[in-house]
Amino acid sequence: MGGPAREHLARAAADAGLHALSTAEGAQLGLALGIPAWLVQRTRYSTAGRPVETADLVLPADRWRVRLG
Repeated sequence: MGGPAREHLARAAADAGLHALSTAEGAQLGLALGIPAWLVQRTRYSTAGRPVETADLVLPADRWRVRLG
């Protein structure tokens, strides 16, 4: 039962935009260079307002839909 106590998540903030895959991203995802993708940069915050998780998500645009709201 050791380890730090986990903070409860209260909210998340995200920015999304179109992004052309780099050579490295294309290789990791098995896609061709230049395929359009969504780049979603997300931060999750605790109930105390501290950022507790960040993520940069690269999502191929032909496979993902992004819902805003």
